Amino acid sequence: MRQILLVLTLALAVAGCDDDDNPTQPTTGTGTAVSMTGAGVGGSFNPTTLTTTVGSTVVWTNADNEVHTTTSNTGLWNSNNVAANGTFAFQFTTAGTFPYRCTIHPAMTGTVIVQ
Repeated sequence: MRQILLVLTLALAVAGCDDDDNPTQPTTGTGTAVSMTGAGVGGSFNPTTLTTTVGSTVVWTNADNEVHTTTSNTGLWNSNNVAANGTFAFQFTTAGTFPYRCTIHPAMTGTVIVQ
């Protein structure tokens, strides 16, 4: 059941992405999925701010045709390069606010809030 929910959450996150001609505006959401898109126009994580719960595993999916990273500003995680259609997952075991960025495209930033 949890796997089905994760697949549905990922599908909804990817479906909500804008194309490269229309950069995604900052968004907020709850759940466990973030998509990476639009590096050609500054890029974005969607949602920009994700709220989840302790113990959740957040999955970033590269919905773009360019390589991206998801890298914690404090060194907590680093995906290294995530190719097109690739994913990276990280489990959050403590509550807090966790800002992150794409090291390749510095304008791409996001935040995970764990409650």
